[in-house]
Amino acid sequence: MDRRVRRGGGQAGSQDTGGTEGGGPDPHRSACGIPWPQAPQSLTGGVLEGAIRGWLDVRWTAPLAVLIGTGAWAGPLEEVRDLFEAGRYGEARVKVEVYLESHPDDPEGLYWRGELEPDARVSQGYYRKLLRLCPEHPLAARARLRTAQYLYVRGKYRAALEQLRRIAEDFPDHSLALCWAGRALMAAGEPGKARREFLRALSNARTPEDSLRALVGLSEACLGEGLWEEALHCAETASSLPGSRDWARFLSDRIAICRKRLEELRRPEVLKGYVLQVGAFRGEAQARRRCEELRKAGYAAWVKEKQVRGERWYAVWVGPYTSREEAKRASKAFSEAWVLKIP
Repeated sequence: MDRRVRRGGGQAGSQDTGGTEGGGPDPHRSACGIPWPQAPQSLTGGVLEGAIRGWLDVRWTAPLAVLIGTGAWAGPLEEVRDLFEAGRYGEARVKVEVYLESHPDDPEGLYWRGELEPDARVSQGYYRKLLRLCPEHPLAARARLRTAQYLYVRGKYRAALEQLRRIAEDFPDHSLALCWAGRALMAAGEPGKARREFLRALSNARTPEDSLRALVGLSEACLGEGLWEEALHCAETASSLPGSRDWARFLSDRIAICRKRLEELRRPEVLKGYVLQVGAFRGEAQARRRCEELRKAGYAAWVKEKQVRGERWYAVWVGPYTSREEAKRASKAFSEAWVLKIP
């Protein structure tokens, strides 16, 4: 989690509640109705998060140094950064205000003034001025990200995506910006495009936190497309990563919903087509271990209990496939596999 997020309360009545585009899906609830995990109250407040507390999950932010490199911290306002890091926001804000009196167009001063502004709408003015005067400055990328987050919360998903696109021009493989793009696309009702953004974010993840953020989003996008097995795999993988404790309840609910839905789809009266039987074991534990190995490799696999000559066996199935030919092609990836028609 980004510990740079401001603590303390924002100003009352500063929330901007612009409507969503076209009355689209609630961006703050997942595809299966689970609310996105929200940051504890003690970790919100001040600046942008304070003005939109309860809307923007601080776990979807990242340290500035990660986004634009540690060199961006050097500058005349390094003391402000130190105060900010120490949680002394009032002192930091006073120093920035004094600095801007004599340097009204300084990009670093404008950035920090925006970061330390309790009213989200007012903070956007400082970010816009920075972008207008110094669009190539290293801090411009962070200002754009703050603008995109604000637009997302207001339901202006296309406008948010435009800001994220401009970040991508300078940082084409930045995991955080890609995740925000995926989230905006999900809110706009485009899970297929969102899934591609989250996959890019995952492939460019540099830290466990990056991977966790991307996997949570990817699971959401897969659900939006009805890819229950893939959604389950992403959620299970995410729950095993460092830092997943903050997402524990959300991921637990996601995993339970996916498993329940998959059980429904695999009922004999529902399941149709062809499957590959890639193993059969007398012990259930062995079968489940093999099934888990296949899932980690990206296969939709499950355990099927069978009675053979009065004995209980546990078969591992992969699929289903719509045709025998499709199943045969898939079987080439296994040393032993039998094509079975179901039901």
